[in-house]
Parts: sequence; C-alpha cells; structure tokens
Amino acid sequence: MAANDAALESLLTDFIGRYARERDHYLKAAQLCQQTCEVLIGRPGIRAMVTSRAKEIPKLRDKVVRRHQSKNYKTVADIESDIVDRAGVRIALYFPGDRDAVSKLLREHFVVAVEKNFPRDAEPVATSKRFSGYHASHFRLRLKEDSLGKNEKAYAQALIEVQLGSVLMHAWSEVDHDLTYKPTTGALSEDELAILDQINGLVLAGEIALERLQKSSERRLGKEDAPIGSHFELAALLHKRFAVEGQEPDVGRVDILWNILQRAGLANKAAIDSLLAEVDPLPDAEPISDQVVTRILSDRPELSQDYVRLQSGLVPTIYGVGETLETADLRDQIGSFLSNWIVLERTTTILVPTSQRTSARLSVSAELLGKIGVNQDVFRHLRLVRNQLVHGIEIPSAEVLDQENKKLDAILSFLGQHPREDVRQAYRKAAAPLNDARG
Repeated sequence: MAANDAALESLLTDFIGRYARERDHYLKAAQLCQQTCEVLIGRPGIRAMVTSRAKEIPKLRDKVVRRHQSKNYKTVADIESDIVDRAGVRIALYFPGDRDAVSKLLREHFVVAVEKNFPRDAEPVATSKRFSGYHASHFRLRLKEDSLGKNEKAYAQALIEVQLGSVLMHAWSEVDHDLTYKPTTGALSEDELAILDQINGLVLAGEIALERLQKSSERRLGKEDAPIGSHFELAALLHKRFAVEGQEPDVGRVDILWNILQRAGLANKAAIDSLLAEVDPLPDAEPISDQVVTRILSDRPELSQDYVRLQSGLVPTIYGVGETLETADLRDQIGSFLSNWIVLERTTTILVPTSQRTSARLSVSAELLGKIGVNQDVFRHLRLVRNQLVHGIEIPSAEVLDQENKKLDAILSFLGQHPREDVRQAYRKAAAPLNDARG
C-alpha cells in the first residue's frame, strides 16, 4: 500500500507541476470560449449566465486521488487523458427549452470532440431514487483556429469542457456533487440522500414550469397589442416569425436592434411588424436585425451616431476587460469605421431608385459601387471587416482597423469628388447627419 501511495504521489507531483505551469493557458482558453458563447447566445436573445474557469489546483489534486481508486493510473499521460475538464465553461440557461438551440450553436461554432447528454438512456435510475437526476449536455470541444486572432492561435489546442443546463439544474448538481462526492464528515445518511432526491424532483418540476412560462410568453408575443419589454422578447418574436423547419433564422444582434428601436420610438409590436414586412429571410441575405437597423437608419439618419456608439461600446465586453488605452484606441477605430460605413451605406441607398428600395436592398451593393468606379474587391474585403465588427465574433486590432479606415476614407473621398453630380449629391446628403452630430 505504501508503495502504491508513493507511486501515486510521484505521478501527482509531476502532473500538478505541469498543470501549474500551464494553468494560465487553460484559463485564457476558457475565457475565449466564454466570450464566444456569450456573443453566440446573445445574438438570438437566449437568456443565460455564462462563466468560465481553469480548475483550481487543490480541486484537481482531490479529483485525481478520488478517480485513481477506479482508474489505477500508471502514468501522467493516463491522468491527462482521463481528467479533461481542466478548462471549463458553464452555460446556465434561464429556460431549459433553449438547450437544443444552444447545443446547435456549439456544434456549428466549435470543434466538438465529444458530446454527452444526461441522463443517459443506458443508465437506469438507482432503486433508491425516485427522480431521474442530472439533466444537461456536456461538450468537450476546441476553439476554431480561424476564429482566433493571430496571437491566440495556440489556444485552439486546448480541450474545453462546456456544461449546458438550466440554472436550476446547475444549482442542484453543485449541491449534490459536493455533498455526495466530497463529504467532510463521512458518507451521507439514507435520509440525506432522500432529501437530495426530493430536491431533484423539485428542480425537475421547476424546469417544467419554466418551459410552460416560456411557451406562454411566446403566445403572448403573438398578439397584436403585445408590449415588447426586452431584447429577449424581441428575439423570441423574430425566431417565431422567421423560423423554418430544420433551420434557425439568422437574427443577428438583437440587443443592438432593440436599443435602436427604443431610440426611434418603435419598440412596439405594430411598428416592428411593419419593419419586418420588408425583411428578406433567405439564408444568403443580411441578418434580420441588420436589415431592420439599415431601414431605420435610412429613414432616421440622426440615429447613426447612436448606432456607432452602441457597436463600439462592445469592445470591453468582448475582450472581458475594463476600459484601457488599448481598448479606447480600438473603440475609436471601430467608431470611425462604422461612421464611415454608414455614410457609404446611405450614399448607395440614396442612389437606389425609391421604387426599388426594400430592407433587403438597402445594404451596400458591390454591383452598384462597381458601376460608379469603386474597386469591388476592396469593397468586399471592407464589408467582411464590417461584419466582423457588427457581429462581434472576431475583432481586428486597432492597427489593422487603422489601415482599413484609410481604404474606406479613400472610397468616400472618391465619391465626394465623383464626376457624376448625382453621386456627389448623394454623398453630401449621406454625410450631413453624421457631420452635424459631430458638431
């Protein structure tokens, strides 16, 4: 026994020493995953709390010792292949009915190695329990390398465990796990186990109530006179209206749209229905929120600066940090780029005949710009940068954005001095509201 203890202690020393040196790497990978999940879940307005962590060393040590009893580790590699939750993210859903939608997002935007759903069909409920226990989905996944900045590519190698379940289920599982697997005063009594089982039943009943509440809210939002009270409700309305069998609608940044609707005095179902009437829901069209915002800014250009502030204000949120000189510079570059983009967008909108204007056609047209002498390849690259900024998954550096701003400035300068009078007039009309807002 002493020899076995000494062997395990030697393995532990090597494994923990290696992990201590790499812990910051796992922590950063988990934070990047958390930030991506927050953006992905925030787009359709799914309500959830997303947290991340790298496993604490004392907890990791305790887990290795506990699992060694059944795994009988022989090498450090045995431990590393078995303990896969060194980097972890937890997604706690307000409504358990959103679990399938979030699972789909995870499969689409990460490299999923393993997916497990609990309870498993092959695992019968223990005879001492009346309820089915833990309901959640666990993913072992990696970040996609092409979604990371050039200085973040190394984090694509880290395996991250993502736990997806309801707020209620996560709370119960924490209590159950800590009391069942980490008792400080011996094994739990039969009465204590029965109480945990009873709480599990209450949690399952609570999840059913939450699912009913979610469906009731969706029915309420279907009524003509329904008030729209938040971007979550707006997202539910958009999903219900544009959902197609087997395909999630691309609703875009609903939170940004919601803020613009409020500023425009249009945050009511009648006004929103009118705006949605001209939306193109096809997969190759702009996201629904983008189309609606474009329509609003076309009619109310004085709101353009509000839109720019909303978008550039996302920088600290995306990076998970407070305001710094670096993020302030990035914020300024994003603001400049989006302001210029709006001028370009409004210029082309003005050039489109009124009879041909719809929300789907108001976005900047490469073909139209090509006809008036703008390099379409340069424009298409700039549109990619714009989409990165608006949708928040990957934000270019301030230095990169400075170069992109110069390209956009050159296009606007060309339009302002264009040989055609109608192009020059369209540019001046497009730029005037933003120039007035800047003072």
